[in-house]
Amino acid sequence: MYQIIMKNEILHDKNCPYLELQGDKEMVIDDLVDWGKRYRCCKRCRRIVLVHNGIKDIRNIKNHEDYYNFFDRHKVSIEVLQELFVNKRAQINIVDGSMEIYCNKDTWRIPIKLKNGQAELLHNNYIRIFNGRRVIESDFHEQKLFKKTVERALKYIIEYDYEIYHNYPS
Repeated sequence: MYQIIMKNEILHDKNCPYLELQGDKEMVIDDLVDWGKRYRCCKRCRRIVLVHNGIKDIRNIKNHEDYYNFFDRHKVSIEVLQELFVNKRAQINIVDGSMEIYCNKDTWRIPIKLKNGQAELLHNNYIRIFNGRRVIESDFHEQKLFKKTVERALKYIIEYDYEIYHNYPS
């Protein structure tokens, strides 16, 4: 189980280099419900807590590090992580070599291994039916991105709204 340390009322990852020896209190990260309202985080460790907040099935994953490393490797900003996982309440899961992101009513995928260093954003297929409504299918199509970075793909997900995108009243 992933643990964090609280030292001087600030949360730290258990491996944080800014922690000196031991913290005041060890906590299992699953115990941190609404952590953002109650605690301050070390800037380095805040990324870990934000990503952890979005992991879909936290109790059944074997390696938390795969999730954190994906966002670190692609230098995704804390602001984007905050918007995605706290404000939008997006959920993530690693599926078939992709980071799968559930946000609003849509499912998105970003392959973990980038082709030529460029991110590819895949969006669930859907069929439009009466009055702008839609039925989601299991397949995906590529969503065109001007700037092919993981951060830009995540910003696209955050900004996407089906009704606005297709000019349907909500």
